[in-house]
Order: sequence, then C-alpha cells, then structure tokens
Amino acid sequence: MQLSATLPAQLRRIGGAVVDGVLPPRCLACGMIVDEPDALCSPCWAGMTFFAPPWRAICGVCLALNADCTPT
Repeated sequence: MQLSATLPAQLRRIGGAVVDGVLPPRCLACGMIVDEPDALCSPCWAGMTFFAPPWRAICGVCLALNADCTPT
C-alpha cells in the first residue's frame, strides 16, 4: 500500500478520536455520554415504545374498535 492512500484514513481516525475526546458523543434523547455517535443511552432505549399490532404500520391509527385500542 502506498502512504498516500493510507494517510487520509489515518488522519480521519486520529481526528475523530481527538474530537470525541473533546466533545464526546451524546444520547439523542437525554444528552448523556454514549459510546457511538447518533445513539441512545440504555435507559432511553429501554423507555422507547415501538409501533406494534393492532396499529397500522404506516399511519399508526388503531385498528381496534374499542376506545383503549386493545384487540377485541
């Protein structure tokens, strides 16, 4: 491998480490320091709720006929 091919990648890796040392990645929801950029911390991830049946996948409207949106 040529030095000119590997030098930019090494500089990016070193630059990324310096930036993470000065400005560590933070949780997208609460701002707590996390390991990866654009990630959620464990408490925020555990508190996430995801769409699941009986809701429509596209718009999230309840498919159940009763008011509390539980399957009938």
